[in-house]
Amino acid sequence: MDFIILLEHIEVVRTRLNSYWNLYIIILLAIGTILFQRQQPFTYLQIVVINTGLILFFISNFSALYQTYNYLKILLIERKKSLVNVKIQSEELRREFCRDKTNVKRSLLFHLLIDTLIFLAVVSQPNLLFR
Repeated sequence: MDFIILLEHIEVVRTRLNSYWNLYIIILLAIGTILFQRQQPFTYLQIVVINTGLILFFISNFSALYQTYNYLKILLIERKKSLVNVKIQSEELRREFCRDKTNVKRSLLFHLLIDTLIFLAVVSQPNLLFR
């Protein structure tokens, strides 16, 4: 694969990751707004429906992030291997291209932690904010 095309592909995958995270944050803000502005506790059926929807969203978003992070990791390894054939003047840029850190574990652990907190907040919603 041509090095420039590889770099463009890496950028596309990073943009996709950002989109998944942005969607996740928007959903969290929407749920948080509902939880904190709601005057009445949810009924049992509402809790089941909301949590079912949240679990399905969390699983699909987590899965998309996980697969995309793995694909990005493969692309970054390929970029590192391709550097042998590419002439780069700047040593700083070469070092940056050799990096393949994606913080996958930390990011996905954060996702699971927030998922759990939101799930628990919906379940315990009648007692939310010391009502």
